[in-house]
Amino acid sequence: MLRFLGVGAIGLLMSSTAWAATGYVDVTRGHSEVDAVGVAETNSTTLAAAGALELRGRSQMQFDGLVSFSDELSGANDFFYGGTGHWVRRERGWMLGGFAGFMDSDGADLLWAGGAESALYFGRFTLAGTLAYAQSSGIDLDAIIAQGEGRYFFTKNLRADVAAGVINYSLGAFEYDATLLGAGAEFRFPDSSVSVFGRYDTLDFDSGLPTVDTAKIGLRFNFDSNLAFRDEAGASLVSVPTLTALLQP
Repeated sequence: MLRFLGVGAIGLLMSSTAWAATGYVDVTRGHSEVDAVGVAETNSTTLAAAGALELRGRSQMQFDGLVSFSDELSGANDFFYGGTGHWVRRERGWMLGGFAGFMDSDGADLLWAGGAESALYFGRFTLAGTLAYAQSSGIDLDAIIAQGEGRYFFTKNLRADVAAGVINYSLGAFEYDATLLGAGAEFRFPDSSVSVFGRYDTLDFDSGLPTVDTAKIGLRFNFDSNLAFRDEAGASLVSVPTLTALLQP
């Protein structure tokens, strides 16, 4: 499965004569906590790859995939994988397009998602937005996700970002909402293709459900010239597994 999701994207990067020289592979270590008595904390290791291909007329396709191995501190294990395809149009100062993808957890619950994505570019600052619909085939789950993100570049290789979003869940006969807040940063070393990144997110539910907090750090190998180039012209689009990870039961 890793070959299907990751190596395929890297192979396209190496072989395509139309390739735009942009993409990355990375590894991430994460830790999640649920604010409820008796609920285990979770550690995870994730391997991911993404690549973008320029088409005629300022159009672009991006493909990304990941596999993640989670271990609850109580002793249970979990494994999920997923991938996303994007088609967007990029012009000077803006980007608009759509995406579709999936996430599966141990073959037990397949979740599909699709939606629209956009961005506005203001020099050092980027304002991006995503609107998505997700549905699970394993349980009676539907969700609408709306998320916005602001990214500021102190230099071409140092970025800070903040995100905010809302999620509406329908689980059987029950419906509830959640608010997502997050912040992160990425730094690419001078004269190097390697960058380090980190992120913290908190998901706050209504109806008295517990809060979920997640922290991540990672190491990334980049195939493009700098982080600012990737943001405006490269493989910078959100993946479905990342967007919908907290929807898994």
